[in-house]
Amino acid sequence: FYFTFAPLKFFWNQRRVDAYLYGMLAGDLAVRAIWPPVFVDFSPRIDVELPTNVAAWAAVQRVIRGSHFAPTFQKRFNFYRVITFSVLVMDSLFHSFVSIAYPNLDATGSRVSSTVRLLILTAAVVGELTLGMLVNNFSDRHAAYLGKMRTSNTAMATQGVEEGHREDLLASEHLLDTCMQEIEK
Repeated sequence: FYFTFAPLKFFWNQRRVDAYLYGMLAGDLAVRAIWPPVFVDFSPRIDVELPTNVAAWAAVQRVIRGSHFAPTFQKRFNFYRVITFSVLVMDSLFHSFVSIAYPNLDATGSRVSSTVRLLILTAAVVGELTLGMLVNNFSDRHAAYLGKMRTSNTAMATQGVEEGHREDLLASEHLLDTCMQEIEK
């Protein structure tokens, strides 16, 4: 069962990390509005008007979720999925062969335990795929909110603000745009 539940646990934790990162941008209320719910500690909200904060968030996001994040884990979990699927197929073939080769054999207990085992493994694989999809959906959430913040910074920079603050806003806008494009790749 390790081959089935290790990726499930990893994707569950990855979803919590993504919710934490999203909470740093959008706030805790936005995290509580996510369905299905994500249970994370309250994350600090960053001020995206400062370019250093945007650069720091982008660095954390790149390390935790970047395109080169844990390729070994991803390959390992794909291999685990192949092992789990092979166990499902072999178990089904075995019980089909037994029922064909020995039609008079009434092994109700064996059939029930086989069905339960197949349902548990199938539920874990479906859960893993569902959590993987939910984790991937956070990329869209991050990019959408970064786009909102970018637009907000651009609008504030065009208003009558001090020159130093205007430079910070424009630098943050550039960093937000770069981070948003990197996430959307």
